[in-house]
Amino acid sequence: MKAFLICPEYRSACGVFHRQEPLALMPVCGRTLLDRTLSRLASEGVGRVTLLASDRVEQIRRAVGKGEAWGIDVTVIPTTRELQPDDVAAEFGVGEEAFRVEEVERLPLPGALPMWGTFAGAFDQMMLGLGTESVARSVTMHEIHPGVWVSTQASVSSTASLHAPLWIGPRVIVKDHATVGPSTILERGSYVESGAVVEESWVGPSTFVGPATTITGSLAWGNGLLNHRNGSFLEVHDPVLLHDIRLPTPGRRTSSWVDRVLALALMLVLAPLVLPVALVRWMFSMQVISERRVILPPFSHLGNFTRTFALPTLCGLPPLLARWPQFIRVVRGDLDLVGNAPLSLRSATALRGETGRLWLETPAGMFSLADAEGISPHDLAAALPCAARFSLHRSVMLRCKILVRCLARLFCAAPSFPMHPPSRHPMKPKSPTLEITAPSELDRRSAGLWKRSIPSRSAGTCPHLHVVMSRTRFIDSSGVAALLDLNDEISSRGGELWIVDPSPVVAQFLNLTRVNRLLRVRVESNAATPARTEERSILVVEDEPHIRAVAELVMRPLKRTVLTADNGLTALEIARREKPAVIVLDYIIPVMDGMETLRELKADPATQDIPVVIISANEGIARGMRDRFQGASVLLTKPFSPSALRGEVERLLHVSPNPAPTQALAA
Repeated sequence: MKAFLICPEYRSACGVFHRQEPLALMPVCGRTLLDRTLSRLASEGVGRVTLLASDRVEQIRRAVGKGEAWGIDVTVIPTTRELQPDDVAAEFGVGEEAFRVEEVERLPLPGALPMWGTFAGAFDQMMLGLGTESVARSVTMHEIHPGVWVSTQASVSSTASLHAPLWIGPRVIVKDHATVGPSTILERGSYVESGAVVEESWVGPSTFVGPATTITGSLAWGNGLLNHRNGSFLEVHDPVLLHDIRLPTPGRRTSSWVDRVLALALMLVLAPLVLPVALVRWMFSMQVISERRVILPPFSHLGNFTRTFALPTLCGLPPLLARWPQFIRVVRGDLDLVGNAPLSLRSATALRGETGRLWLETPAGMFSLADAEGISPHDLAAALPCAARFSLHRSVMLRCKILVRCLARLFCAAPSFPMHPPSRHPMKPKSPTLEITAPSELDRRSAGLWKRSIPSRSAGTCPHLHVVMSRTRFIDSSGVAALLDLNDEISSRGGELWIVDPSPVVAQFLNLTRVNRLLRVRVESNAATPARTEERSILVVEDEPHIRAVAELVMRPLKRTVLTADNGLTALEIARREKPAVIVLDYIIPVMDGMETLRELKADPATQDIPVVIISANEGIARGMRDRFQGASVLLTKPFSPSALRGEVERLLHVSPNPAPTQALAA
């Protein structure tokens, strides 16, 4: 008999499991769901099994091999999506041969339910397996007390307190005076330190639980902690409390050995430039390293449970040189040397459409095309066309050009790409010019065809190219990438490319993405663009409307434009776009709290010099946590005096950037 097994791709309640392994490889009491399912099929006389997988297929293929461990023939077939049981016959043409179709999502027990219906349901199914001897018992497991299963390969301190029901797998270490159980499973290779308490929980493979850490009613794997009672999730960034012992995560793609060797060489070459600065800052008790949490694509699903990684940068150095610690990530294989810029989880979630998909499907790199073009990767709108262009044309030649130009900027501290400001006067070319008209829609489907349709004679007698875009009503990042490719080709022949009479839609898109700095633009209107004479604005970030209104009213005498935002993510976008003179930032705001917003502001070279006024309703935060507000200029507590707020902002408007932190407490 033949069987088809469908490996689940994603479930809304899979939570902490999906961020570590494919769901089919989730372990329960030492063995994965896929292992238990294949064992059951082998015992039922099934001779051939076809696995249909769409999530991390290579990892599943390595786990099952060809089925030798079960004595059956196993074939793994990758699919573009998770198939439904009714679709299998139509997709693979099984014909008249007897077959069965199952999904790998439940334990092989009578009455077992799918694992990922709810978070609480997943834990209930684990406890169902723990209470069944056929699931709890394996080669090395012994029941030392009623309901307490401990592997002979585990190391459990004699002073540890164990409570049934409990399952402690192979290579687990439980230290002195730790309390484990009841209703607890410690999977293979987990480590529970002295004084830790783990009860009514599941601890995944190779997970470290720190000393005096308490885990109750949770599912813990790596540095992810999910409360199976209320569904709340926390990614723990302190490795003393909870972290993954395995580094890097098995099954994750790694960078090539060429990237690793180059990264190691560059790290050694640049060390004499970097280490003295870091040493001086350390000697004067200044911050040496700052970190931000990023995701490293590609990954199978983006959501609240997506795993993030710490990306370190050195303080007090130019932006590219400050990335020196990231060479270690490249050497370890986590980052490519050249790729798309790593994004924070919130920035990645904010990406939409085809451009965002291209960014997230391309491996992350230490250097990006945006870096080579002199564009800050923190400016998503400006970096999007560069990311789309790199994703569509990931050639070795392009990667080499990016690396060379980034190194030139790093060593010479100057942009390696000329920035061409828009021109409002017709160009008089010195050589014959070919004029072509762009299509009405320049998107991913049409951009490549249009680019290939341009006559090759432009390479000979007509080195210059004018692209008339007055009729173009739609353009996306793929269209911009095609224009940039044409610009590179023509520039390499000594010619010039001009965008002629762009439509309002095209002009708005070019301005939004700042591509007009890289391309020559000619418009017919002779009206000069009015110079921006107003002074820099003030940004108020506050989620309570009445406080936001009061702050706006207080700032009016300062004769500055007052911008407002009700969450941290919006505040970051406004700050990077408008470059305000002062930012008034509430500590407790939605989406991204004040602490994380401030950290992102100070990590971005474009906004790191903007003075920030932190407002908090907690006087203890204002008094005792000054060191946490790296880069804050003033700390105010609610309720604050409007005149005090205006006075502090006015003072900051007339002082140099990054003044020494002060604190004003309301009377």
